[in-house]
Amino acid sequence: MYIIDAIEDLYESAEINSPQEYVSEYLLRNLRIIPERSLSSLAEEIGVSKGYLSKYTSRLTMQGTYAAFQNALSQEIGYSSPDPASIMAEAHSFTSLNKHGYMPKEKQIREITDLIESCSFLWIIGDRSCRGIFTYLMRAFWKNNGRTKYVTGDRLIRSPEMISCISENDLVMIISVNDSPDEYILKNVPTLEIISLLKKQRCRILFIGEDHGPHRGITVCSLGDALGFYASVTALQRFVAALTESFMKRKRINVHEM
Repeated sequence: MYIIDAIEDLYESAEINSPQEYVSEYLLRNLRIIPERSLSSLAEEIGVSKGYLSKYTSRLTMQGTYAAFQNALSQEIGYSSPDPASIMAEAHSFTSLNKHGYMPKEKQIREITDLIESCSFLWIIGDRSCRGIFTYLMRAFWKNNGRTKYVTGDRLIRSPEMISCISENDLVMIISVNDSPDEYILKNVPTLEIISLLKKQRCRILFIGEDHGPHRGITVCSLGDALGFYASVTALQRFVAALTESFMKRKRINVHEM
């Protein structure tokens, strides 16, 4: 099992306000800093004892050590220390691109809100570290807005055959840091093949990544080159904040109309 999947399992199975929930939440939001942190420094940042964090991470690898956890996670997220310019990079704008061209930010956010509100299930697949963070943020979006719909990661979509479980009432968010046609967002399955299969299922697709390249023609939310680095957390938080604002604005309008 992937490390991020294992952390998500612990997050989902944790009791509310328990140390397990708090640690899992922190790790999902800060995946890329973990390879740089010692056990003691990470425990101090999270606010738990070194012993508890050691016990927590020991459940995530066969070796049962913090070093093994760090190494496995580093390989999974493709960790490399980014240069200062990459760390400082931030995505300040959101644009939508489809066959009709660019749309203003507010209209684009409304469009995405419509997609999310009307879907039966929300699937989030793509870049390992950003997908983990985004899954957490979208769960927070549902919780803060009183929504009960289920948000899942990519564990159930490991092969083209399993994509058949996605229905036309579902929304699939694809998160990518690379617009190359050869890019793989799922093991052994190219991005464009995934998109082609999803289109055959007639489900709705929201692609999050660059606003150019071979994915033109499907809905795009551009987060800029920062996606995949530390600034990706900021960019994704802004995106969820914009969705929340749009949702609450619509809710106020509906109440007023009543």
